[in-house]
Amino acid sequence: MIAQQLQCTRRIAAGLLVLACAATLSQSLHSQSEPAKLTWAHVWTAADLRNAVQNEHADAFRIHEADDRIIGELVKLDSVRGVALPQAKITSRACQLLCNVKTLEHLEITGIFELEAADYKALLEGLPGLTCVKFSRTNIDDGAFLAWNPSKSVREVVCSSTMITDRTVHRLVETCPKLRSVWLSGCERIAEAGFLKLARLTSLETLHASFCPGMTSAAMEAVTTLPLLRVLCVRGSAPLSRTSWEHIGKLIHVETLGVSLPKDVREGDFATFQSLPALERLELSFEEGSLISCVAGAKRGLKNVTKLEMYGGRMDETCTALWAHCASLEIVVLETVTVDNGARQSLSGLLEACPSISNVLIKACKNVTKQDMESLGTKFPESKITYYENLWG
Repeated sequence: MIAQQLQCTRRIAAGLLVLACAATLSQSLHSQSEPAKLTWAHVWTAADLRNAVQNEHADAFRIHEADDRIIGELVKLDSVRGVALPQAKITSRACQLLCNVKTLEHLEITGIFELEAADYKALLEGLPGLTCVKFSRTNIDDGAFLAWNPSKSVREVVCSSTMITDRTVHRLVETCPKLRSVWLSGCERIAEAGFLKLARLTSLETLHASFCPGMTSAAMEAVTTLPLLRVLCVRGSAPLSRTSWEHIGKLIHVETLGVSLPKDVREGDFATFQSLPALERLELSFEEGSLISCVAGAKRGLKNVTKLEMYGGRMDETCTALWAHCASLEIVVLETVTVDNGARQSLSGLLEACPSISNVLIKACKNVTKQDMESLGTKFPESKITYYENLWG
């Protein structure tokens, strides 16, 4: 009897040891798959660069004046992991020098249109260790990506508002199987086929494809099946179809959701949002005349939402029912919303129902005046209320 008990005890101990080893291995693999965060510093001169390395222990640099001298100094450093060029002037010579930074993992070029196709090709081919590539609002096209042989560890590609087409999307899907984040908002040349192909990336966690004509109803239905999505922003593209509504209800990990709603949207349509326990940020575009109060149909799906953005649509006195479900709201954005004359009290009711709100932005909303906002600010001095009469501030 005692021998049997000892044997049983040994088996239990062995089982626990196996579980512990498995957990340790899982944590180890996860830590290996998650690179260490970059330490960023802003740089304008070579002196700024040296100071950032010595005093801030930076390994990533936002270079605002990317002349050849600064890039030359950068090449001399041992462990540069990130470089961002936000609207900085950069020459082909500087690009060639940058290719010598073989430790580079993160490359970001934004708002630059002076580079040639050969410059982008040189950067992508000359930096084999890249895991994050960001080329937003640039003149990059398919050529650079089609010539690129990326590492299989590439995790993020950002090409918002560029001239790339389906060909680049196909290339990324075929060569970057571990992609987690893709930003394609404003890419008007990507057709439906490109987004359908993108839906094969089952590891994808973040997808930004707002204001993309190619994000059709069929493409929307495809991408909303991606099981690991945490961020899905497709506002300004095709409105949700009935199938897409159903798919979204299964995105249990989604934290940020931005979509366009059909003209005939109803309160009952939002019932599917009740199954989104992680939802924290909600961005909704309404057709003109649609009542934004229909979002109240999400009920408990709104309880964790801290940021709510609404574009278009109409606000009336029924919004009181909506605010009752939004107890966690911290930030509210209302843009181009038509506020009925009898609904101005709803703005006041919003701040009364959600005392956690710290910021309200009202932009180009019809029937809302500066005096209305000043009155609201006086009544709720602890909330920052910003008002813009038009879209341009």
